[in-house]
Amino acid sequence: MKLWSQVHKSSKTASAAQDPETPACDGKRTEVEKVKLPYLPEGEQSYTTHDRLRDNIRVKLIECLQTPPKSEKDMQYPTSRLATALRLACEIESEIHANHTTAEQKMEKFRALYYKLSAKYTEIKFDILDEKLSAQKLCQMSD
Repeated sequence: MKLWSQVHKSSKTASAAQDPETPACDGKRTEVEKVKLPYLPEGEQSYTTHDRLRDNIRVKLIECLQTPPKSEKDMQYPTSRLATALRLACEIESEIHANHTTAEQKMEKFRALYYKLSAKYTEIKFDILDEKLSAQKLCQMSD
């Protein structure tokens, strides 16, 4: 628990949006329960790998996938979407770990993916969250 707490504190925590509503698919606004990000419903310990580098990568990917684009600053994803983002972030980190042997290779891959998911290519982020693109394919396409 202590390791995950240290990793979590060292990461940049995204705060929940202030507006208690989020757009629905039909264009109407619906109420969504606001939760603190990163959303970890089963607690921090259930997502740790006991490897500091891997845990840092997981926390950053979880926060990246759970944070809506900057253009949607007054919204937060529903908890079902946050849970999906959590699962997918762990899958992405596992793919990085499985396909790269050195810490430098893992960090290089993480940085490339993080940039694509957080800043430049939001359509890739949505494809991942909608599960149109798997973690394995995401990791392969950015090689």
